[in-house]
Amino acid sequence: MQSAFVNIVPTPTRHKDSLTVDLNYTIKPGERVYIGRIDISGNNRTIDKVIRRQMQLAEGDPFSSTKVHQSEQNLKDLGFFETVKVTPSEGAQPDRSNIKVDVKEKSTGQISVGAGFSSTDGPLGDFSISEHNFMGQGQDARLGATISGRTRQIDTSFTEPYFLDRDLSAGGDIFYSQTNNQDLSSYNTSSEGFTLRMGYPLSQELRQRLNYSFHHDTISDVPSDASLYIVDQQGAATTSSVGQELDYDTRDSKLDPTLGFITHLNTDVAGAGGSRKWFRAKIGGTQYYPLADKWVLSGTAEVGQIWGIDGPTKINERFFLGGDTLRGFEYAGIGPRDVTSGNQDALGGNRFSRGSLELATPLPVPDEFGLKGHIFVDGGTLGQSDEQLIPGHFFENGESLHLSSGVGVSWASPFGLVRLDYAEPILYETYDKIEHIHFSFGTTF
Repeated sequence: MQSAFVNIVPTPTRHKDSLTVDLNYTIKPGERVYIGRIDISGNNRTIDKVIRRQMQLAEGDPFSSTKVHQSEQNLKDLGFFETVKVTPSEGAQPDRSNIKVDVKEKSTGQISVGAGFSSTDGPLGDFSISEHNFMGQGQDARLGATISGRTRQIDTSFTEPYFLDRDLSAGGDIFYSQTNNQDLSSYNTSSEGFTLRMGYPLSQELRQRLNYSFHHDTISDVPSDASLYIVDQQGAATTSSVGQELDYDTRDSKLDPTLGFITHLNTDVAGAGGSRKWFRAKIGGTQYYPLADKWVLSGTAEVGQIWGIDGPTKINERFFLGGDTLRGFEYAGIGPRDVTSGNQDALGGNRFSRGSLELATPLPVPDEFGLKGHIFVDGGTLGQSDEQLIPGHFFENGESLHLSSGVGVSWASPFGLVRLDYAEPILYETYDKIEHIHFSFGTTF
């Protein structure tokens, strides 16, 4: 057999007595093979350059089977196509190999009305108009609104993934939201503002994103029996911040990873204008490892901290853990808490750490049912509040290790992803808010 740059000649030696065959492979350097043409078919809507810029090979490049495979995976990760097949074929000359790219497009535009329920937000509904391949250019545009038991939000966004025909993403968001935190910390918030962002590769696996954000936030509707630490924070503030994110990604798939890892480093600083000044940093990552067919072990770890500059942080700037980020506990269920207030209000923390180990398993049902089992262990800490002590009032800092374990099942249903988890706290504080069952469901119709 012959492949690019190498000839492999197998020589069999038969042994009749033992009914075995020895194979000796002779490997000889072959002629160098280069890419002739790249032929694309099936893209009735998506323009050719959107596909070509995902190819790791160009006409005239040396042939590489690794880059052929990576090109196919890049196209699948776009989410624009139902099927993708990238195959080499004979070229016009012996030292030329053509590449055939066959795609089958799928709908990327969506007008949706959603309804569902989550343990964190309660009943929820959303309306959105989105297009992930706008006019076949690969651009992403969205206008959406969400209403839930806790949140009301409207937002619009636009992203150009190849700004100025370079591997440089650029985009922006405009948003307005209202959040009801009465059950968690006896206050409501509203926020309106915008974000500008851009991203570019530093290598094939490493990418950096920059952003600028400006928003106006209001803490209001604080009842008379709320924690004095929250009463003290009522009012409006403006935040002008710049930030960056570094991502290192070696996953075999961005949509359904089974191997590799992704890590991130986020840093943000507020104070370039506005009334708020702080510095925030987060670092974390997830590793995927296949144990067997459809058995995937994943581990996640993340730490973060925010430092107030010229004063303490505000409650809407701090970290909260629970719900999706620490199963077995309610959202904002752990960490600093004013135990002297009638509502035992959560105050949030300036520092957190969390980790999770999860095994995704197949279930004894046909694959087309879309069911998976999950076994997990979650852990985390949240604390180091910089509140100034108020005479006669104190709060539990709660920066101790919290641990839980549980099982779950997920269903990729025709109505959206459904997931049900049961978690049992192992390490916790007496004033923590426990949540054994975490359920989420969404549908689009």
